[in-house]
Amino acid sequence: MCSIMSIIYKQCIQLQFMPIQIKQLILLAYTLILKLTHVIIKVEMEQ
Repeated sequence: MCSIMSIIYKQCIQLQFMPIQIKQLILLAYTLILKLTHVIIKVEMEQ
């Protein structure tokens, strides 16, 4: 899991050279992925 996050983080650093619209889209996707993984971890912990 952590390796995926570091890959995404490195891509986010590269994003600084991209147009704002694309940056906003990817940030939105990134926050959605974070929320999803948080929910999945919570569900697995409760079981």
